[in-house]
Amino acid sequence: MAFDGIVLAAVTKELQVLIGCRIEKIYQPEASCLVLHLHNRNNKTKLFLSAHPVNGRAHLSQLIYDNPLNPPLFCMLLRKHLEGGKIISISQGENLERCLYVSVEVFDEVGDLKIRQLVIEIMGKHSNIILIDPVSGTIIDSIKRVSSEVSRHREVLPGRKYLAPPAQNKLKLMELTEEQFKTALFNFPLNSYLYKSVVKCLGGISTSIAKGLVLAAGLPLEIDLNSIGDYEFTKLWQQIIYLADIIRSENFVPIVYADDNKLLDFAAVPFTHCVTAKENIFDSMSQALDYYYEKKMAQEALDKQKYNLHKVLNKELERLYKKRLIQEKTIAQAKDAEPLRLMGELLTANIYRLKKGMIEVTVENFYDPTNGLITIPLERDLSPAQNTQNYFKKYNKAKVSAEKAHEQLLLTNDEISYLESVMQSMLQAETLAEVEEVSQELIKEGYLTQPGKKKGREKKEKKAKTKYLKFLSGAGFPILVGKNNRQNDLLTLKIAKDHDLWFHVKDIPGSHVIVQTNGREVPDSTLEEAALIAAYYSKGQSSSQVPVDWTQKKHVKKPSGARPGQVIYENYKTIFITPDKQLVNELKKVNSTKEG
Repeated sequence: MAFDGIVLAAVTKELQVLIGCRIEKIYQPEASCLVLHLHNRNNKTKLFLSAHPVNGRAHLSQLIYDNPLNPPLFCMLLRKHLEGGKIISISQGENLERCLYVSVEVFDEVGDLKIRQLVIEIMGKHSNIILIDPVSGTIIDSIKRVSSEVSRHREVLPGRKYLAPPAQNKLKLMELTEEQFKTALFNFPLNSYLYKSVVKCLGGISTSIAKGLVLAAGLPLEIDLNSIGDYEFTKLWQQIIYLADIIRSENFVPIVYADDNKLLDFAAVPFTHCVTAKENIFDSMSQALDYYYEKKMAQEALDKQKYNLHKVLNKELERLYKKRLIQEKTIAQAKDAEPLRLMGELLTANIYRLKKGMIEVTVENFYDPTNGLITIPLERDLSPAQNTQNYFKKYNKAKVSAEKAHEQLLLTNDEISYLESVMQSMLQAETLAEVEEVSQELIKEGYLTQPGKKKGREKKEKKAKTKYLKFLSGAGFPILVGKNNRQNDLLTLKIAKDHDLWFHVKDIPGSHVIVQTNGREVPDSTLEEAALIAAYYSKGQSSSQVPVDWTQKKHVKKPSGARPGQVIYENYKTIFITPDKQLVNELKKVNSTKEG
């Protein structure tokens, strides 16, 4: 995943359509990115520029971006210097460098025609967007100011001379000869990986493309320079010539690589190390980048939300686990207190033998079949009656504590079971809407605070519009799957009919699964398929022989006051089944359906 010089070359080619366009509006939706709204006589478009340390890039975009009410200072400065201006040239730095130069012709406040240049440097953590006066070569300002304290070699501050990023002194791919490449390549240590040496040799080549070149040459990625002979070198050189021809002819192939809906990489040329990935080919590099980063940002936002919820749930569960240990310990101590009752009764039977000031007494244990002797410790300062009552008090205190602890333990286990089910819902959430629905449930149950809620004012509960899953069994029976407690309640309590079948893994968090029967007899194959789905969408997903209970929906009840997703059921049977992701995917007919 790299916005390399080849990708920028493809983007630069596409951006030539902007020459002659005027800059209508400039927005800065985030600290490190800009959106330029452009227009000409024929159409309008957007140019997206980012100096993000990981996601830095430049391309045309069709996405919608936020426009903050209070624009940052750099955005206001760009509006002053560039809005209304006409783009007169767009170019890339030499040797496929990741620098984009956008020159703009604009009238200043006194009506004089000026040239301003926007430089977009895409260099990882050193990425920047800089506005310069190309005539004087001075910096007007930048989206990231770099002082001498940060970089002694290159300051990026208003009024300073603009210096281009240091040259990397790599070979120029477009002018490369076989002898030049061979000499440069074998100047590296012979134990160096071939693909790493290619990256260090050639300008504009990312690690992803270098790996793709090696694989396209029919060589293993692990090959080092010591293993390269004339044959291997010739095969690699042929691929490099092919790559240079693509770039020279601007015959780019914008591709996004994905595996099982997981984004892996993007490229402007058909060289990849993602050999088993699915290829998505786009009409333009900008479209590919729009698609890739929209998906990537959505996934990052989802991961962040899930991480935050995971922290909250983990904290609550750790508290409850500790609480449960204390309660279980208290109950166990009550069992250990049984000898206290025994000693109290033995002292009562032998109270005539006790005198104040004794520290112990040895008596016959008539509860012991062998009538063995037992020595009972006594308090010197207590009377015989007080010593006797002292043992009964300790016993009764332990007994009462155990009874209360047992009551609390039931509540604690119930709360743990509930939060573990919420954790499972959060882990299997696939969209922000589903995570938001879990958040709303936790807010309603008092584990989270409603954002923006003011004291004394109740905020209306949000209703997230999420979708439950829908499958179709081999025999044609619809199978509905709840992905969180709200959906579980909806399916079990509102959608399912009395004659429908209800499935749930035994004793662990998981989805409610409904087989809609419409009064028909359900074959064993459908029972197994529904059980398979229930096991897969549960905490037992990676286990084997998972027990899944099933019964008719009419035998499933929700107790008064029960938490979301919690039910009781009877008259059930159990199927043991091992979850299988491939089989579950084969059963999917429709990914989801809107809630009714």
